[in-house]
Amino acid sequence: MIRKYFIIFYLGPFTLLNPSPAFSSTPNLEPKVATLMKKLAWRTINNGSGLILQPPKQRDRRQVLRELLRIAKKSPNGKAAVIKGMIQVLEDPGSRDGIFAYRWLTAVFLLGKLKAIEGTDALVRNLDFKGQNGIVLSINIRPASDALIKVGRPAIPKLKAPLSDSNAEIRSEAAGALSVIEEEEKRKQKVR
Repeated sequence: MIRKYFIIFYLGPFTLLNPSPAFSSTPNLEPKVATLMKKLAWRTINNGSGLILQPPKQRDRRQVLRELLRIAKKSPNGKAAVIKGMIQVLEDPGSRDGIFAYRWLTAVFLLGKLKAIEGTDALVRNLDFKGQNGIVLSINIRPASDALIKVGRPAIPKLKAPLSDSNAEIRSEAAGALSVIEEEEKRKQKVR
């Protein structure tokens, strides 16, 4: 399996020149999941000289991830609630706010980690988004593709349709994920 690592540098608060309306709170999630995901939203703060956006604290990001994994591992109902919530986050345009879309990135990561077959449609629809807005740390960051690779064989049928998408980036991401999954399946067959 190919593993990709990347480091996200905290750039600190930045001035918001054209403040957008309040960030979406991703409604309709299980209350505990929704409360946790709200901790990952960027906050608009007035520092006296203007509005700035402040990212969620790193310890909050880690705590949210640990808690969501704990809920998912606790019971099948907990796993279903987390998966449902993460799919809703992917479908919420507000989850893409900030320089780094922490809510979106967390949702994508969890869907892959939990091998959420139910999330494959939402992940495929997000193949062209990298979770970076206005700054690119690496062209090798492919969160939705990586999550689909973790889902594995069940994602193969969903990855075939985007191969004929008009968007070249979506085609490329789908082909790359499909290739890795198929190679892993061949390797598993040889081991058996």
